[in-house]
This record gives sequence, C-alpha cells and structure tokens, in this order.
Amino acid sequence: MKWGIMQISRISAVRSELPHSGLRSVLSAFAFLVAFFAAGLSANALDIVSGPDDLTVVAGKKASFTVVLAEPGTAPKYQWRFNGEAIPGDAAKRAVFTVTAQPARDGNYDVVVTNREGATATSRTARLTVWTPPRVTTPPASVTLDAGAPLNLSVVATGVPAPTFQWFLGDTAIEGATGATYAVAEASVYDAGKYTVRVSNAAGTVPSKPASVVVRSIPVLVLAPGPTEVAAGVRARLDALALGFPAPKYQWRFNGKAISGARSPAYVFTPTLASAGSYEVVVTNSLGSATSDPFPLVVTAGPKIVQGPAAARLRVGDSHVLSVVASGFPAPSFQWTKDGKDIPDAVLSSLTISPARISDTGLYAVRVINAKGSVPTKPVQVDVSLAPYTAIPNAAFRLNGSWTDIDGDGGYVNEVYTLLKDGRLGYRDLDDNSRISLTYKSFKWVSPTTVTFRGETKIDGVAFVIDFRFEFTTATTGTYSLRGKASSVGYIVYQSGGFVYSQP
Repeated sequence: MKWGIMQISRISAVRSELPHSGLRSVLSAFAFLVAFFAAGLSANALDIVSGPDDLTVVAGKKASFTVVLAEPGTAPKYQWRFNGEAIPGDAAKRAVFTVTAQPARDGNYDVVVTNREGATATSRTARLTVWTPPRVTTPPASVTLDAGAPLNLSVVATGVPAPTFQWFLGDTAIEGATGATYAVAEASVYDAGKYTVRVSNAAGTVPSKPASVVVRSIPVLVLAPGPTEVAAGVRARLDALALGFPAPKYQWRFNGKAISGARSPAYVFTPTLASAGSYEVVVTNSLGSATSDPFPLVVTAGPKIVQGPAAARLRVGDSHVLSVVASGFPAPSFQWTKDGKDIPDAVLSSLTISPARISDTGLYAVRVINAKGSVPTKPVQVDVSLAPYTAIPNAAFRLNGSWTDIDGDGGYVNEVYTLLKDGRLGYRDLDDNSRISLTYKSFKWVSPTTVTFRGETKIDGVAFVIDFRFEFTTATTGTYSLRGKASSVGYIVYQSGGFVYSQP
C-alpha cells in the first residue's frame, strides 16, 4: 500500500503542472488505476524468506523440511513436492514436512505456497540425501589350499556413502588390506586362520561372517623353548606351538629319548635334580615333521643336608675327618665353624683334625651354601683329651713347683706321680727314691681339659686326704693344684705349678 500511495502522490504532482484540464483528467484516471493495482499486488504477494534446507539423514531416521514466509497473508496453503510431483496426504500440506528417510525417498524437495488472495510462491529445491548403513551381500568364502598356492578372498557390500573395508586375520587387522579383495601370492601356514572383513561408512559398521583358510603344510614350529632354568620341586612348564595341516602331533624328548605321556603342546612336570639335561620337541603330521633345536634345562635347588658330621671323642695326636654330604645346584660351597666362628680356609665338604690337640675341643658345624640359599648342619661336639674319660693308664705327671714338703725328707722338686690302671696313684721323690702310696678314692674328668683325682695316705701317722686338679692348656703341658688336709689336725698341704704329661 505504501508503494501505491507514493505513486499516486507523484502522479498528482505531475498533473498539477499540466496546462490543459482535459489532459489532467486523463492522467488522474490513470493514476487511480495504477494505485489500485499496486495496492492489490502489495496485499497479495507471498515472500519465502527461508527454507527448505538440504538434509543428509541415515535411513530410518526422520527428515524435516521447513519453509518460512515473510507475510503469509490470509490462510496460506502448502503443497510439498518430491522430484516435481505433489506428495499426497495431509503431512505434505504444512509449513513443516517430515518424512522417514529411505533410499527411495532420496531426491529433491520443494513446496508451493498459495493464499486466499490467489498469490503463489515456490520455494528453493532442497536435496535429501539418504545414507544407508553398510550391508554385506556376499561374504568371503572359506578355502583350503596347498602351501605356496595363491590365496584370494573377496566381499561384496552395499551402503551410502560407498563403504570402506578392513580385513582381519583373527583379531588382528591386516596392514594395507583395505579393499573389497585380499590376495596373497603364495600362501603359507602363517596365512591360515579365520578371516573377517569390517565394512564401514558414515552410517555404521558391520563385520562379515568369518571365512576359514586352511593351508595344507608340513608342521612349522613357531614357538619352542630355549635354555630354561627351573627350580627343583616346583611345578614347571615347557611350551611349544606348531602350525600346519593336518594338525600336528607333539612328542617331547629328554636326552634324545621320548618322554612317556608328553604329547601335548605344553609339557608340565615337577623337576628334580635328575631332570637336568637336553630337551627337544618333535611335531609331526601326515605331510612331514619338524624338530626343535635341543635346549638345556637347568634345575636349581637350594642346599640340602643329606648327612651331617658326627660327634667324636679323640685323644691327643689322633687324626679325624669331619664330613658332610649335601645336595643342591649350583654345586654348594662349604664353611666350617667351631664354637660358632668360621674356621679360616675350612671350605671343603670335609674337615681334617690332625694331629688332634686339646684346643681342638669344641662344637663343630658347617654351612652349606649356593645361589639359592644357605643351610647349616646341627653342631656336633668334638672332645680331645689326654686319655679316655675312664682312666689315665700308667700316665706320668712330672710336677715342677714349690710346695710344702709332705714326706719330711726336705725334697720338693722333680716329684713324679703315676696313675696306675687300677686307679692307684704312686709317688716317688727322684732325689731320694722315697715313695708315698695313696689309696684311690675318686677320679673324674670335669671337662675335656680338666681332671680331678682324690686319694688318702698317712704321713707320720697322720691321715691326709689329697685332691689333685689338672688343667691342660696344650697337649702335653698344663697347670695343677694340689691340696691336702689332715683329718685329725689342722695341717694343710698346698702346692701349685706347672707339669709335663707323657703317655706311658
């Protein structure tokens, strides 16, 4: 209406400038007609300001086209069209048209809008692109072939957009295998297995059914043990794997001989030290066989005491060997101890005591050691004495010291006491050959290096009880103490000093 009014005003201005009234009348009529039609056109025009837009939708999903009018006027009517043909139904007579995407509905859409005044407008053409998920129409086929023959697998699939491919052997994607076909010029046992192909596009992904590829071949060992270390007494396992068709059979061998019952890819056993040696596995099928390289099996074991050393009672000068029997791998080493302290250089399975000395008396043990651990033997007592514990037969003690003269002869050096087999102790003074006889009362080894003796005698009619105590510090010498006491008087005899001992 504004356009019509503007034009009428302009024509009126022109008319007022004309000189003749007749011409002014004609222009007035023309201006009225122009204003009338302009006003009608302005009132009835339809202006589409947006839509519909192009859409890309996965099949099965909803696609909605929308159109927006600037001034719809009175009761606009819509008619949506597909590829130029009117779409039937009430759904196609609205400003928004919704359709379920299907491949058959992929195409061009527009809408024609009219109103009661008879105005008409046609929208732009919008494109509906329908994506369809991939579908495998022909999966790859299973095949059996000989080693060295060509392998060809293929798949046929549909989908929009055009699908892509990825081939798999088992669960592993095959590098570079991204086409509808997969080919190997010369198949080997490594190409045998289950194949699938994953088909993908923007609408989804689908795997094919698996295809089995069987390659007839002699066995090929793809896994075999190498040098192996196991622990004795601990369950161990050796594993092998062979490929080939027909399926290979297994036989494990030890030192070249078949192991009874060991016919599986895994050989499970509890090793002992005797299990150490050379192993191999043989795999066989109807086309041939293969044998692994022999490999060493090392069986380790912590040290174990088989037999420990034994206790011993020795005389001075004896020779004696303490020994231990032990097992273990690596071969054990040894460390002997005396009274809990390591004996220098005593690192063999045996320890020789020769010649035996009083100082060799003590508790002996040995530690057995290897890389897997250390174990000690129980300590054993070794006693070294001057004579058997029961007596010192005919043993002579030469005493040197200062003491009270108990025989009254004034002599108090170079006395010699002799313990006889029957337990009697004899005494003589070398300077006057006098002798005192003692009546035996008791004799006792207090320790491997100490002996006590008690005897009775009479001196000048007075009874004495005399106690001897000898402490041996080396094999033949020591210190002694001699105490005597009269039974009826307070007379006390005491002597101490060194002595020299000699075997009879």
